[in-house]
Amino acid sequence: MVFGVQGLRPGGRGQSEGESWNLGATLAVAEDHNLFVSYAQGFSIPELGFAANSIRPGVAISGSEFVAPILVESFEGGLRGGRGAMRYALSGFYARSDNGASALVNPTTGIADLIRAPQRNYGFEASVDVAPSPRFDAGVAIGWNDGENDANNDGVFLPLGSVQIPPLKVSLTSAWRPINGLELTGQLLFAGNRDRARVARVDNFELQSYKTIDVGAAYDLGWGSIALNITNLLNDFYLPVESQSRFGATADRRFAGPGRMGALTLTSRF
Repeated sequence: MVFGVQGLRPGGRGQSEGESWNLGATLAVAEDHNLFVSYAQGFSIPELGFAANSIRPGVAISGSEFVAPILVESFEGGLRGGRGAMRYALSGFYARSDNGASALVNPTTGIADLIRAPQRNYGFEASVDVAPSPRFDAGVAIGWNDGENDANNDGVFLPLGSVQIPPLKVSLTSAWRPINGLELTGQLLFAGNRDRARVARVDNFELQSYKTIDVGAAYDLGWGSIALNITNLLNDFYLPVESQSRFGATADRRFAGPGRMGALTLTSRF
């Protein structure tokens, strides 16, 4: 009987060093309204297991571009502050790397490959919170980002795969305390769609939008509390973003998100 081992990759040693700079400034443009800007340099290495799997068997890991460090320059700016019962924050960012790391799902195998290439990412975040009284507060938050890379090093940047870029997310939250000790909460989460990579033929799937609504009630018993929380109140059928990226050999793991679920908890302080 003969046993064989396939997929061996010679190991090795490597090191990286350098300096990184972080600069920031904040300007008070009015009472309780601040403008901020920052510049930062980042240094990291790819997830080594993911990187090693992207290297062909028989090729030495040492010196491979897949385990080379990721050097990133990022710029951020925005405005934050508030007036009375309202608080807000708005920020935008742009980041670039000459040798970024991104994941791209192989259309044949359904397995994500590591891509090292010039890359740029950008996006924004915005939030508003209001608390008109001690018994009620609410907030809305929006986050969006996107990016491209030059996987062929030909000067043409194409959208990053949708497994790499999360879709637009909007969340609405609220809390109401009608009587002392009782708090009622609600949350709406919306995840948008994305088809830039599919249209550009970078990958062959489109992220489909979905929403979930969660509600809860909690009452302070003095010695503890009792709470009832219901997730996915409307029992909507949806595929989380991670599941939507699974196809080909991994299509059997496109699991739907959980349906309506309720949890009743009793806690005691001692």
